[in-house]
Amino acid sequence: MTTAWSIKRSGAQILRGGAFKPRSIPYTFQRLGRRALRWLKKAGELTGLPIITELLDQDDLSLICEYSDLIQVGARNSQNYPLLKRLGKFRSPLSLSVAL
Repeated sequence: MTTAWSIKRSGAQILRGGAFKPRSIPYTFQRLGRRALRWLKKAGELTGLPIITELLDQDDLSLICEYSDLIQVGARNSQNYPLLKRLGKFRSPLSLSVAL
């Protein structure tokens, strides 16, 4: 929460955090998942900042939407066609940021 408040005081308009972490080596730390998403959501609620986090797997779409205001698709997934097709069929309002 200290970091979130510091970010807000510095003038930021959005809070970005990664609950899921892509790694080249599958044995390294990958994620905190739902626990991190809960922390991000609480930080966003307390500071009034919207939350953005990266979607890595189409199976996590509902989970990400439950906690995040915006969804980021990173460069690694910009050609992940099953993921992009799933986003294209999503029937709820969706804000999407593609980082290339």
